[in-house]
Amino acid sequence: MENRNRNDQYRLIWFQHFHKAAGTSIVNLAKLNQEVLYPNHDNGNPLDENGQIIPLWDYSDSELTQFIDRCEDMGVTFVANEWEAVNFELLANDPRVFIITCFRDPLKRLLSNFYFDYWSGYTNCDSIEQYLNSDGCFTMFNYYCRILSRHNGSVKSVDVAQFEAAQVELAHFDHLVLLESDRNFSDLRKALNWPVNVQSRHQNKSSQFNRRVIKLILSGRIDLLWRRFSHPREQPSQAFLNLFAQGNHWDQKLYAALKSGDFQKRPAKSH
Repeated sequence: MENRNRNDQYRLIWFQHFHKAAGTSIVNLAKLNQEVLYPNHDNGNPLDENGQIIPLWDYSDSELTQFIDRCEDMGVTFVANEWEAVNFELLANDPRVFIITCFRDPLKRLLSNFYFDYWSGYTNCDSIEQYLNSDGCFTMFNYYCRILSRHNGSVKSVDVAQFEAAQVELAHFDHLVLLESDRNFSDLRKALNWPVNVQSRHQNKSSQFNRRVIKLILSGRIDLLWRRFSHPREQPSQAFLNLFAQGNHWDQKLYAALKSGDFQKRPAKSH
């Protein structure tokens, strides 16, 4: 890292956003707590001057450090990175950076991703069986391990090597949120000294559904409205549950370790 005069009080929250694991809620919570996002961003993901997501995961170590420097110079205090993993060891060794992420039960995450994509018209797969392994690593078995071990570009199965690599990467994080925990956002707020609680600002599910229906009608997307009513959310078959339990072994093992607390955490950083 180049020798520059730094503000010891500066903190950059780096949020590794996993698809359909409360990422938007955390980005909105950051906004409510007056964190400064990148000037041009898409749900917290920094965009370049052409409106394209900046591929931070492709950055070299020096480029990643320069990006953090640029964030400090611009006063940016919150960055989301949703698509692939960066060098978390480099971030962990930078005293300015506080790394967070949120995990959701792997099956619930996949189901949420399927219904979101199908109802939004991003996929024509009309069942969870068709959706599995259909497009991108977020539809594949062991999504968390794939991203964290940088195995997301491969169609090969995840094995113990990727699982262990994912564990090593997570040891660099400063705070891990489990969405199913009763203290999910309250512990996050405590870790980040955020005073505003997202719960008090959220609409209920019924209100959110009504707003989406009205938006689809006004935009003329009756086809997407029909998808919502013809394919309501439902529990998958026992056959699929058995298939998922068998194929998603390493993500289940990773999630279980996080849930039980059987995981080595980083010493707390002070800012």
